[in-house]
Amino acid sequence: MNTKFDLKHAFRLSVLVTIAVLFVALLPQLVLAQPSSVPQHLQTTTPIPTPNRLPPPLFASAPAAELALPPERGQTSSQATPTFEDDIAALVNQERWDNGNLPPLKHESILHSVAHDHSVDMAEDDYVMHCDPDTGLEPWDRMTNAGYDWNYAGENIAAGYDSPEAVMNAWMNSSGHRSNILSTDFRELGAGYYYQAGDQGNVRQTSSGGCTPDSFNNGPYYHYWTQDFGKRNTVYPLVIEREAFATDTIHVQLYVYGPSDAQQMRFRNEAGAWSAWESFANAKAWTLSPGNGAKTVHVEVSTGSTTYANSDDILLDAPPPVEPPVTITENIYITLVWDHYDQNISYDVYRGDSAPYFAPGDGSDEHIASEIPPPATGTTVEFDDTTALPSSDYFYQVQALGGDDVSRATSNRVGRMVFALTPGD
Repeated sequence: MNTKFDLKHAFRLSVLVTIAVLFVALLPQLVLAQPSSVPQHLQTTTPIPTPNRLPPPLFASAPAAELALPPERGQTSSQATPTFEDDIAALVNQERWDNGNLPPLKHESILHSVAHDHSVDMAEDDYVMHCDPDTGLEPWDRMTNAGYDWNYAGENIAAGYDSPEAVMNAWMNSSGHRSNILSTDFRELGAGYYYQAGDQGNVRQTSSGGCTPDSFNNGPYYHYWTQDFGKRNTVYPLVIEREAFATDTIHVQLYVYGPSDAQQMRFRNEAGAWSAWESFANAKAWTLSPGNGAKTVHVEVSTGSTTYANSDDILLDAPPPVEPPVTITENIYITLVWDHYDQNISYDVYRGDSAPYFAPGDGSDEHIASEIPPPATGTTVEFDDTTALPSSDYFYQVQALGGDDVSRATSNRVGRMVFALTPGD
């Protein structure tokens, strides 16, 4: 008998038992969430009986078998602004951070497609249910059919809420939905949203779960939402900046999932060179490749006998740096002082001793300090020129480096000039 066939049968039996237990236990707590007022664009001359719908969540687990899976591949975003689905992924990870610094979930491409398609299907086929009443497909069926070989799976759905913030607030105020969002059984997430402008009051729903609707004239809702959660035992995601859509600096934080016996890890940007192997840890500070645009970070995690690969993407969208206004004083040393701006990630100092109007890097100056960091506290940066001679003229400029590690802004010129005076003059 085919081994994979046996494993899938084990999944099905486990799914049915787990749902029966968890669904009955959670259902009494998952009452319909109603906002205090109907969103303005939903107010019509025809009364809307239930402007929002928050069905109970679902959760299922499969045997903790090690599946032979290919490494997950990142997808580079080409869009310039985040979608509602991107916003949901970021909000989920913000809630996880705010509730115990929980590991972030990866916005995974297959789950994203499954969640988006379910939101579209609910709107176009007139139902708000986990199970498709026309096909009998449950969430885990849709995941499996799409090629997502899950070991744990869950789903939240909702309708009527007109923004990511509104629907997340409703989910977080429902214990079962909140449990899915904050669960450490999951590593990956798919978020789906669909708006149907011509929605009507013929939406099917069920009050008892399952695939059979028992209410048929609900809505219109217009907005349809799905969150699909999952975990695959041998897929260990990489997450950049808690799955933020964009960052304004090349300096980012990574979260690395790995097996319990993980020993080492290494990284690279796009097709660049790999970093040296280092001891495995979940948290890693990393520097993206220079220049604004879509960025991909790759990771390899090794147990000594097996290596797991993964990647994640983020948009680097750093604003231009700001020219630092510099003043000069002298006590023991010549001291340069300037204000720090958040758009600047570091500062370089250039000094000339003969040409007041040098251009930084033109050969007539010295590059006397590199990558001076922002102040640990306060908003002022100070630099002492400890190599300046007391009897020489010096001229200075400070360059601010932008968050893209490419663009620069140059300060005003300042200098110290020494004059020899003749007695009696």
